[in-house]
Amino acid sequence: MSRRLAGLIRLQRWKVDEKRRALADLQALHAELSAKAEALEAEVAAEQGSAAANGTGFAYRAYAERVIQRRETLAESIAEVAQALLRAQGELSEAYQEAKRYEMARDRAQRRQAAEAARRAQLDLDEIGLNIYRRGKAG
Repeated sequence: MSRRLAGLIRLQRWKVDEKRRALADLQALHAELSAKAEALEAEVAAEQGSAAANGTGFAYRAYAERVIQRRETLAESIAEVAQALLRAQGELSEAYQEAKRYEMARDRAQRRQAAEAARRAQLDLDEIGLNIYRRGKAG
């Protein structure tokens, strides 16, 4: 196997690992944002109950406006991260396929080298056998 091909394989594996890490980071961010959205909804439910029980509906309106803005911001962030996740998955897939191509090329080169070594060994054995045969006939 050529040193150049080995270097390309190492580089491509490194790229695949980087893409995996980036994807994992995006997945963690998506989970974090989703958890924040769920927590916000739980907070809204609690505030609604509190406002109804305390009779502070006038203050709830300002709170509700802030919550609506936070919901929209979270929804936009979640959508952006979801798109980034799709892109990252595609990039990881491409990097993995590229790494596999290099690995397959390496495997083919190794098989060719092994076949050539076996062919040479067989030629050597044939030569030895032929020489033994010739010596037996001559003597």
